[in-house]
Amino acid sequence: MKLILFSFYLIAPLLWVNASVATEALTINTETRLALFDKFVDEIERLDGEGLPPRSNRPESWQKTIARLRSELANAKTKFEVGQVFRRLDATYPNLHAHLSLDRNYDLTSVRPIIAATFRAEIVNKGQKTFKYMISSLDKELASAFKERDRPGIGDEVLAINGTSMSEWSKQNFLFCKFPLREQCESDIFEHFRKELGEWDRSKPLTYKLRRNSRQWEVRIPIKIPVPANIQTKNDSGVSKECPVELDRYADFKVVLKGLNICVFESDKWPGVVMLRIASFAYFKLPKEEAIRSLKQEVDRFYAEYWKAKAPLTKKLIVDLIDNGGGDTPIRWYQMFLDRPFQEQYVQFKKTTEIEDADIRKKLFYNDHGHELWFEKIKRNGTFSKTNSGDFLPNHPAFCADETKSCDEGFYEPVKHGFKGQMDLLVNELCISSCTGFVWQLKDKLKSRVRILGFPDSGDSTYGRLLIDVFLTSEVPGYKIVISPRQPQSTQKLPKNALLRQQVAVTRTTDEKGKVFSGIPVMPDVWVPKRYRHFDDTWEATVFQEALKR
Repeated sequence: MKLILFSFYLIAPLLWVNASVATEALTINTETRLALFDKFVDEIERLDGEGLPPRSNRPESWQKTIARLRSELANAKTKFEVGQVFRRLDATYPNLHAHLSLDRNYDLTSVRPIIAATFRAEIVNKGQKTFKYMISSLDKELASAFKERDRPGIGDEVLAINGTSMSEWSKQNFLFCKFPLREQCESDIFEHFRKELGEWDRSKPLTYKLRRNSRQWEVRIPIKIPVPANIQTKNDSGVSKECPVELDRYADFKVVLKGLNICVFESDKWPGVVMLRIASFAYFKLPKEEAIRSLKQEVDRFYAEYWKAKAPLTKKLIVDLIDNGGGDTPIRWYQMFLDRPFQEQYVQFKKTTEIEDADIRKKLFYNDHGHELWFEKIKRNGTFSKTNSGDFLPNHPAFCADETKSCDEGFYEPVKHGFKGQMDLLVNELCISSCTGFVWQLKDKLKSRVRILGFPDSGDSTYGRLLIDVFLTSEVPGYKIVISPRQPQSTQKLPKNALLRQQVAVTRTTDEKGKVFSGIPVMPDVWVPKRYRHFDDTWEATVFQEALKR
C-alpha cells in the first residue's frame, strides 16, 4: 500500500493516509448506486432473523437511518465515501455475527488510526443515561507533538470533538454500534470512534475541547495510520494462550491444570473455591503438534484429571468468560455441571427460498442430519406449507442430541460429577455466540445456584447466517447480488471481483417454549461499573474480587 505523509497542522503532527484511494473518482453512476443500495437493503430485511428487532432502542429508526445513508450515497464523490456508507449500514445493524467485507479500493479503514489521546466514559453503570468523557491515555510518540500548555492530561474532561458536543457523539456512537445495550456501546466508545463511523474520519482534522478544573481549551490531536506491514496479524486459530498472562487477575491463586483454552486455579486462602478460566470455545486451525484437537477432548481431560475427583468437594466454581468470543457448542461443558437431562438453546429458521435449497440448508444446519430429519418431518406434516414466506418456522433444538433422529427428539445426559456448589460466571460484552449460550443455559437450568458478575454479555447467540455478495457488472442493471451459505468454521473472505460481502443473521434464538431472547443479554446479578481508569486493579481483577465476597 502506497502511503503519503503530510500534515494538517502547524505543530506538525503526522497523518498517514492512502491519498489515491481517498480521492479516487467513482465509475458507478448515481442511478446504479441507489438501485444497488435499495436491493441490498431489501435483502437484509428479507433475510434478517435477529439483527433488526433489538435495534428498536436506537435514537433513530432503521428506516430513517437507511434514508440518511441513501442520501449520503447519492452525494458520494469517491470510492471511499461509497465504502463509508456501507460500513455505516453494517454498523447500524446490531449483530456481532454480521460482518462486512469491502473491496480494498472502497475501504480506507482496514487499518485503524492511532490517535494521540484516548478518551473513555468516566464511569458506565447500570441504567446510566448521561456520561462524562475523560482522557484515559496518551500515545507517547504522538503526544510529543503537543505544546506543553495545550497537552491533554489523564483525567481531563472531553467536552466536544470538532465543535460537536460529546452528547451528540454519544448519540452517533449508539446509532452505529453492534451491541444491543447503550451501556455496552458507551464502554467501547473510543474503539467505535476509531472505526470512523461518525462525523469524523481520517481525511479531517481532529480537535478536542477539554476542561481541567476551571480552565477550558481546544487542542488539535495528531493521528497516524500504521504501515500495514508493521501490524501484527491477529491469531485466527481460536487457540488461546492467555493463562500465563492472567495470573495477576486472580490474586493468591495458582495454576493447577492447564489446557489449550482453559486453566484451573486454586488458592490455599480460599479452600473449596475453584477458578476456571475458559478463554474460548473455539478449536480450529490448530497446530499439527497440538494434542488437544476439540472442545470435547479439552473437557474430557479436565474431567478425568481434575473435575471427577474435585467436583464433590467444590463449594464454589468461578468461571471467567470475559472476552470469550465463542466457538463450538459447549454441550460437553454442560454435562460437567448440570444434573438433569437437558437440551441447548432452541432456534427458529425463517421461511425463505434459501432454506428450500438442499445445499444451502445443509450448511445452515452445520451438516447435522438431525436437523434435516426435522425439516423432512415438518414438510410431511404440512407445517412448512402452512407457514407464510417470511414468517418463522417452529422452534427446535439448535443442537441435536441424536443425529439419527429428528432434532426435536432426545436429550443430552450429564456425567456423574457430584457438583452441588455455587457457580459465579464472570462476563463482559465480548462474551459472544456460544459464550452467550453458555451463560444463558447455566442460569436457566441452575437458577439461584448461578450468579452473573461483571457487565452484560452480548446477547448475540446467532445460529444461522447467510452471505450477501454484491458484484458490479457491465450488464443492466449494472450489478448482481448473490445469496450464498456460510461455510462452517470459516473466516469471511471477499469473493473475487466482489464489491462487498455482508453476513446476515437469518435465525433467532428461543427457549423451549418459544420465548425469543435474540439480542437480549443476561443481566448481571452483580454489575461491576467500568471506569475510564482502573488505578488499583484492572476491571477484570475487580470482577474476580467481587466473586470472592460471597
